[in-house]
Amino acid sequence: MSQEADSIGRPEDGYHLSVLVYAGKESEGGGNVHIWGFLRALTSMNLSPPPAIYLPGDIKPPDWPGRWVSVRSPGGRIGRILLSWRMVSRAIRDARSHGGETVFYTRSLYTMLFLVLRRPGGKKVLEVNGSWSREKGGGMREKMTSLLERFVLRRVDGLVCMGEALRGWVLSLGIPRERTIVVYNGTDTGLFRPLPREAVAPLEAELGLEGRKPVVFVGTFRRWHSAESILRAFSLVVRKDREAVLVLVGGGPETQRLGDAARRLGIEENVVFVGRVPHTEVPGYINFARVCVVPFSPDMLCGSPLKTFEYLACGKRIVAADVPGLREIFASSPHALLYRPEDPEDMAGKILTALETRDTPEDVEARIRLVEENFTWEKAVRDTLSFISRLVGEREVAEEAEPTTPGGGEG
Repeated sequence: MSQEADSIGRPEDGYHLSVLVYAGKESEGGGNVHIWGFLRALTSMNLSPPPAIYLPGDIKPPDWPGRWVSVRSPGGRIGRILLSWRMVSRAIRDARSHGGETVFYTRSLYTMLFLVLRRPGGKKVLEVNGSWSREKGGGMREKMTSLLERFVLRRVDGLVCMGEALRGWVLSLGIPRERTIVVYNGTDTGLFRPLPREAVAPLEAELGLEGRKPVVFVGTFRRWHSAESILRAFSLVVRKDREAVLVLVGGGPETQRLGDAARRLGIEENVVFVGRVPHTEVPGYINFARVCVVPFSPDMLCGSPLKTFEYLACGKRIVAADVPGLREIFASSPHALLYRPEDPEDMAGKILTALETRDTPEDVEARIRLVEENFTWEKAVRDTLSFISRLVGEREVAEEAEPTTPGGGEG
């Protein structure tokens, strides 16, 4: 895991920070959980001047420090692009009014595209949580988005990559390494923590899981989660352990197909579809798990999935796909068993092994400590601010070193 940022950068170093957020409510998917976790940690640091945070107008700003700016949010797909344009226009106008260096930070490719086209000055920093093009699933949309990625990524000042695997992809596009940093996702260790047995027993009873062995997946059921591979593997698990039950927490485009697959495989009695739940309730489901799983498609670029750190923060053993983004987190780690992606027999074997393994208190404590030392939102923010300060400092040094035009100096 990368350990590049060793000092905390702050706007006191001589810049204004503008964060342009395209987000929904915190409970609506991992991307929004990430955004709000990052913003909560950022605004808790009492930065001066406080960051300016631009939000869609239909999202109520939280009662946190900072300057929150609502931007009217039209509906529809075209409306999303128009919202990005309006955010950029407002942020540039505000930057010109206060003067000085401004750093524009966003995780939205379209928002950064408009910043690149508008050339507002200052620094432009883009967060890279995955490949936008590969999420399109092929065809012309993927090709067009790939061209857009290359255009934008080559013109920003800094790229904050959510893992070494993502940075490797960015570098393959010809981006200089010094313009990148690896900053892993984080988790809220106040929310995600081991809970006493009596706290989760009612939920377990409600789902009819007493005396059974829950294997839990939390996610949005999208193509890249390869969630159907869990069902194929689980059909092999239940042949050897009828007490095993797969608990799927969340929902998404693949939900109907997963239900059909469970019926087709004849494992309906061993699969529980919980549906979407508020993010604050997710720890309860993780805590009654014997094992937690992180499936991932091998053709997707995997950063550092939030669920991974939420599972660990609750002290849980993990079975995860052996893809680069997860392999780097669990390198030489006893906390996860990695299976070959799209190999149901290997995944089933790893799940059965994990179910048969009893954790010691020391195992649980080691997982919690791993998260507390490496994967909190506070650390993610500190590392990001340190990187931004380095980018700003490099510009100041370059300006100071610029040679004087002959005859143009003071005489």
